[in-house]
Amino acid sequence: MKKIAFTTGRYMTFHNGQRAYIENLISKFSKTIIGIGSCYTYSERNCVYAHEREKMIRMTLEADGIDTTLYDIVHIQDYDTFEMWISDIKDICNMYGVTDFVTGNNEDILDVIESGKYEFTPNIINPEIESKFSVHSTSIRNALRNGDIEFVQNNVPFPVLQYIFSHNTTLEEIVEATTNPPIAFNQGRQTVDLVFIVRDIETKEDYVLLGKRNLEMEDFPGYWGVIGGEIKKYESPVDSVIRNFYENTGLKIDIVKRAFEPTIVKFDSQISDKLETLHFIDVYKSNDEKNAGSRGGSSQCFAMVINDNIKKYECKLKQNVERFRRVCFSPLYNALMLPLAYEHSNMLKRVASGMMSNYKFKYICK
Repeated sequence: MKKIAFTTGRYMTFHNGQRAYIENLISKFSKTIIGIGSCYTYSERNCVYAHEREKMIRMTLEADGIDTTLYDIVHIQDYDTFEMWISDIKDICNMYGVTDFVTGNNEDILDVIESGKYEFTPNIINPEIESKFSVHSTSIRNALRNGDIEFVQNNVPFPVLQYIFSHNTTLEEIVEATTNPPIAFNQGRQTVDLVFIVRDIETKEDYVLLGKRNLEMEDFPGYWGVIGGEIKKYESPVDSVIRNFYENTGLKIDIVKRAFEPTIVKFDSQISDKLETLHFIDVYKSNDEKNAGSRGGSSQCFAMVINDNIKKYECKLKQNVERFRRVCFSPLYNALMLPLAYEHSNMLKRVASGMMSNYKFKYICK
């Protein structure tokens, strides 16, 4: 019988103690499921986006030579009640056939489960019992805020250091979270959107892929918008944006390197063999129903800007999907003047402003 471990944590930020116990699990179990918690919570304690925390973990494990097939990473949201949270945990356990649940959170998790109030079949392991690592993520964040680089270097994997200091926005989020609390996700539907721009190598013009929303849609019927959709339970934003893009356009994107930011991707070989980059831009939300729609929530925006023959993509587009009655490329200058659905106009303006004079995409700092 295969033994499968499931461990959860916020990993904010990922440190050497977490690295050691996760790699220990991977060495002992056939498969290890790593749950990243608080994936839609953004606060002083949760000041790094979940997809960035996932990349820090993946970078570290890959640098240590860990086979990527030995672990999966799932995203877990916070709830107002323990009942709803434990329901998701049990669901993930059933999905993967988890035999052992690993957590060191006594007060919030272990004590409640061991009280017998909730039926929970996996064996429970508390890694804190044997842990020799006394540093916690809070200490790391405080050291970053106080400029104690030596403490950070001694307690954080080198790939995590590289990520934090090569992405100014990530460092700023951690440093400024105390004095300038980050903008939280809105409650409601959590989505992703992709601003996909092609500079046609024949015409030298920029085109953005838009979808005309079906008239039956509850929000923004008949409006044009960029391509996106809802994030499924336990799904990462990167996986979600690629899935939604394929379902709504027929254009298939494969992930080549998950651990990098931007994510390295490529299209189906029938379209292109070139490597491309998928950039995270920002989280968008609004308290105004005119922009947010009736279901509220937030959208994690991504962007791809590529140089290629646009005809290769146009001929592969599918039409009359559930969400869009029509999908097509629009000249960028026209799209910038359209009243788009949700916050899509702001997303498009943000990406367009980051396109350099040579039309290569420039990573946009917040």
